[in-house]
Amino acid sequence: MVFNLVSLKPPAYSAFPSFFDDTITAVGYALKDAGYVAFLSTNKIVADGVNIVWGVGTHLFPDIEKFRNSSSVSNTVIFNMEQIGSSSELISREYLRLLTDYVVLDYNSANVAALSDKTGKLGAAYEFPITPIPDFSCFDNEPPKILYDYIFYGALSERRLRLIESLVQSGLTVKIARGFGNDLSAQILSAKFVLNIHLHSTAIFEVARVLRPLSHGVPILSEISVMPAEVDWGSSGVYFVDERKFVEVASDLVRSSSAYAEKQRAAVAFSRRRHVDRVRHTVETLAKDLAMRR
Repeated sequence: MVFNLVSLKPPAYSAFPSFFDDTITAVGYALKDAGYVAFLSTNKIVADGVNIVWGVGTHLFPDIEKFRNSSSVSNTVIFNMEQIGSSSELISREYLRLLTDYVVLDYNSANVAALSDKTGKLGAAYEFPITPIPDFSCFDNEPPKILYDYIFYGALSERRLRLIESLVQSGLTVKIARGFGNDLSAQILSAKFVLNIHLHSTAIFEVARVLRPLSHGVPILSEISVMPAEVDWGSSGVYFVDERKFVEVASDLVRSSSAYAEKQRAAVAFSRRRHVDRVRHTVETLAKDLAMRR
């Protein structure tokens, strides 16, 4: 099978990296590793092959009707990156109807279950096994020096800011990063750990945030999360902790050079694991669903 992995972006932003890029790259890597042909494109739906699309219904590409008119349910798959059970304004009735009409891939089976609960959709929605890939970028120069204990990137909600401020008050250094792609990599490598703090009460593990740092061997300190079903993240370089012990554990990890080194090694090893059989199983199931829509 041939896959066209599509990032939907406004024309003015088409040349710039986006939030979805790391996930798209990781999915493309997994498909190629499993023996499929996969290429990346921007705003281009093809007639031959299977289109897997990111970004429809978001703030950057809100026109769902335009997407419907330019795609076919028989060869187009929507990759959902929203937390379906959350209170996000992006989980609109129009977006849910769209997910009901198309075959859907997702980063977490909890979203698949939530979609079924909200719409009654059974089947035609599947978790794709996403993991970090060996490396997202190369540096011509030496990697940046470590300047911070922790780094955080993402929307700064009141809850996230409160938890970050607690870390700072305990004496830890935290950098707030912005950007995507190689620019983000340089910032990530300036810290010992990346923070994963939930935006929504659904607490679904934010896979997109951790792909790049783990590929660089930078461990994650994360709140306890609802985890994907297709991949075991138990030895991934991610340290999961309850919010009530977040500051205490964050301090302990920074002070313990052995714990830091252990998580670094785990992150690198996890980025080199392969999940070929699971990827093929997901693709075969998806292909059957698409064939029934022709």
